[in-house]
Amino acid sequence: MRSRVRYFKSVAVFLVVLLLGVTGWAEDWWPKPALKGLPKEIIDIPSLDDEAFVARIKQLEQDIRDEPTSRDNFEERVDLVRMYYNALQADGVLLPWIALILTNVMQAQATVPDMMFRQWAALLDRQVVPGLFLLRERRNDMGWMEVVEPRDRTFEAREYTTVRLVYHVGKMRLGKGSQIRFGQHWYNDLSLLQLSRPLFAGYTTVKASDPDVELMHGFAMWQSVWSTLSTPAPRPLITVKEGELTEGETLTFVLGDRSEGGPGLLMQSFSTDAMTFRFEVDFAGTGAFVPIGLPRFAVHGTRPHHVRVIAPTTVRIGERFTVRANVEDEYFNRAIGCPRELVLSLDGKQVARARPMRSDRATFHFDGLVFPDGRTEPLVFEAKDRAGRLRGRSNPVQLIGADDPHVYWGELHGHEGYTDATGTAEWFMRYARDVAFLDFASLTGHDLMMSEFHQRDVQRATQAYNEPHRFVTFKAYEWTQAERSGGHHNVFYRDDKQRIIPCNEARTIVDLYRMQREINDPTKVLIIPHCHMPGDWRFNDAQMERLVEIYSQHGSFEWFGRRYLERGYHVGLMCASDDHTGHPGNNPMRISQRGGLVAVFAPERTREAIFDGLVSRRVYGTTLARIFLDVRVEGAPMGSEVEVARPNPPSLEVRGTVSGTSPIARVVAVCNGEEVAELNYLQPGNDERGEGKAALRVMITNSNEPPDKRHLAPLGRERWWGRIMLGKTEIADATPLGIDGYSDSFAQVTDRRVDFVCTTRGDMDGVLLELERWLPDDTLTVEIYERPYTELESWHVDERMPMWGEQAYYNTKLVDTVKFPLSALDQGRQQQAFGERSAVIAERVGGDLAAHREFTIQVSDGLKHDGENYVYLRAEQIDDEVAWSSPVWVTWR
Repeated sequence: MRSRVRYFKSVAVFLVVLLLGVTGWAEDWWPKPALKGLPKEIIDIPSLDDEAFVARIKQLEQDIRDEPTSRDNFEERVDLVRMYYNALQADGVLLPWIALILTNVMQAQATVPDMMFRQWAALLDRQVVPGLFLLRERRNDMGWMEVVEPRDRTFEAREYTTVRLVYHVGKMRLGKGSQIRFGQHWYNDLSLLQLSRPLFAGYTTVKASDPDVELMHGFAMWQSVWSTLSTPAPRPLITVKEGELTEGETLTFVLGDRSEGGPGLLMQSFSTDAMTFRFEVDFAGTGAFVPIGLPRFAVHGTRPHHVRVIAPTTVRIGERFTVRANVEDEYFNRAIGCPRELVLSLDGKQVARARPMRSDRATFHFDGLVFPDGRTEPLVFEAKDRAGRLRGRSNPVQLIGADDPHVYWGELHGHEGYTDATGTAEWFMRYARDVAFLDFASLTGHDLMMSEFHQRDVQRATQAYNEPHRFVTFKAYEWTQAERSGGHHNVFYRDDKQRIIPCNEARTIVDLYRMQREINDPTKVLIIPHCHMPGDWRFNDAQMERLVEIYSQHGSFEWFGRRYLERGYHVGLMCASDDHTGHPGNNPMRISQRGGLVAVFAPERTREAIFDGLVSRRVYGTTLARIFLDVRVEGAPMGSEVEVARPNPPSLEVRGTVSGTSPIARVVAVCNGEEVAELNYLQPGNDERGEGKAALRVMITNSNEPPDKRHLAPLGRERWWGRIMLGKTEIADATPLGIDGYSDSFAQVTDRRVDFVCTTRGDMDGVLLELERWLPDDTLTVEIYERPYTELESWHVDERMPMWGEQAYYNTKLVDTVKFPLSALDQGRQQQAFGERSAVIAERVGGDLAAHREFTIQVSDGLKHDGENYVYLRAEQIDDEVAWSSPVWVTWR
């Protein structure tokens, strides 16, 4: 009974940690030794050979027996446990993730109610400290895991495969009641491991070497990062029912067992150097599990699907530049079996050829290109193989003046395997530089999950990959706190001398501001709040908190940036990915939507220049597409604070240029929180209307803004099934818009119907319908169905989520039927709400669908006659790729 109480208390702790959004794990990446010259403020990791330190640890164990941990003594104890954790990790011991998380949480959230604190203290005393002693003293007695298949530990993305592992029992025997649980990391889309359905993917078998040992199969709701973030996940649990396994005997695990006719284990869709399975054993059957193995595998891409072409966004006259290309599979991985040559064309004419790089057969560089003399409009290149089966188009290349700054692209929100993501720090940096072709990147590991050992290795990789004029990195981390304490903020440093101040030291957002000023140089600190966990828009440090993240893989949150702006804070707007796959700068939809990018105007590609551009708010953000956007208000570039003479009546001139990767749909001006002006480039002219051929754009969107401004956390995503139908008009072609994940789909099923399944969280998903004729007396009908789904269903899909109607047992329910007379769409864009916070948008498409626009907008509505005004722009493409400019602040002279 007592063990059950301990177990449920532990589960309660996990639940609280999960609700804080701070799940994490610590494991054996076996990093290289830290470089010399790291900041002195990083504590020395104690040695287990230090007799004085070991004596302190042994005294702690005795102190806990004499007096339980309480609010009066926990600070010193958790500091010592954290040091012990670092020492064990540096000595190569595989550790339980909760040991580090708990010590940080107890300090970071020290003001929790007494009941919760007592549960945390009991977990520290009864499981964490004894467990760490056990892991050290009997580390060589617990047995070991052997990878039998595949020997090279390498898989192809989305292949069905088999993993065979053997656990060799050590001196600590597995007797009656002993348990082993195992599973994959939460951030992957492997088929779920299961023990009962041999004909289904993920079927797993476990066999003891001693036939007299009887094993009982079941599942444990394992609530850690080895499940999903929001719900406990069922993970296989093996219990010794009868018999005993002693030293030298084995348990064989076959993940994806095909012996009874099943397909095997469906591998994850994204490449990595470190996909892991975790195995933990409860030797005594008390509910106290310790890790025994973390076998690690690599995943590479599959067959070629397309070519991704990246060109510099800005070049000067006479400046030589390089266009780079990757041959990718359908999941955005570097492909295998790539062509031996690619041809680069401009305006249909060949301009260069390239063979693959020796170091990477999927990558091609076209060097020595120059902007053509006399040309002013942007360049868009096309790369293809000789047969023309593989091809791709580049982002636009904009000509700039000799004194104009360049545009550089970066990812400022990403994670690796030390926290709640996958892959090593080296993989992340190498991918950002050599695969995504970014100009700068940072790893922002959750401080709550990062030991000193972790931090040293991430800083080592950050320093190693910083190469001025080629690729820039910043020392960074994610300050990870609960909403009531300030929410999550990414912190960046201009140089490596500044000290990381974790949440167990700075326990509120106000503490973070204060301690950065006391310990670091505030002119070398940049703090960026992000929404979905969320940042607290009620606080802001004007000097350090200069930008706000309004878009990531979790959704589109423009409203979040507006809340900062409405309170008078001078913050720029940027986008990121919050990447957890090790694919920074090139990540399709994994959770809600694709990742984002930040673009910086800077004179050169160095730490100093890019950091200065970020701090000065000379930035804009995009939804992954490398859109060029230059906005000036009364001649002042984005991020500026200017004073101008007030005309009568008041107005501001906004000039801009946008060059997209697809036709520009709209440019919207936002003044003082209101959308005050719009340029709609999709609306057909009067001479285009009639019954001839036409196109129809149908989009589904939802709001994730909380219903009142007392709440910080955004509302969640929604998944829809549905049908788009026309009564008499035939559909010649249907092109999906705004989706890039294999779990979403818009597919034509008849000549008058498109079925869809999609997920939205502040963004838009939809379809462009090419119609044979435009019949104004026809009606567009959209039926929307809803089915609540679990976190597991959104991740672990064998091929893709089902279309509506494919499987009747999915328990869908009709939410609404929305109808648009086509005659109304001749009058302009139409929008109808459905559900509590969603809408269908429909519009007839015509006009000159150009990807390059130069525009002038005269802003007069929404301006204050006195005081300060701010204006920013949102540029939307037809495919729902979006770019947001940072604001310009204007006061009247």
